[in-house]
Amino acid sequence: MNFRRLCRAAAMFGAGFVLAVGPVVATATPAAAWYGACYGGYDAHPIPTAYWGWCDGNGPDSYRAYVDCLRVSTKSSYRDFGVIRWAGDRRGSTARCQVGTAVIGGGLEKLPA
Repeated sequence: MNFRRLCRAAAMFGAGFVLAVGPVVATATPAAAWYGACYGGYDAHPIPTAYWGWCDGNGPDSYRAYVDCLRVSTKSSYRDFGVIRWAGDRRGSTARCQVGTAVIGGGLEKLPA
């Protein structure tokens, strides 16, 4: 085999190797993140009763607000959830504690598609 044929064979083998490896590498990469930054906070009353917020993005993922509440009379806690919105929906989500309970935590929960 002369030098020219050897170079052509090496180039063909290299191209075949790249094509064979290409799809494997593409499937091994993680899925794109659809979320942008999330913004939220407790309501502005003197004593917080709700957590609200929104997440930027472009779907198909979604988010919802949650708030952890404590029943003062029984010292038991529960979690309330707001409506589910698409990532990027700035209408936001709000979770509220019932009357007679205290907010002990809250945030935004990201829900993958």
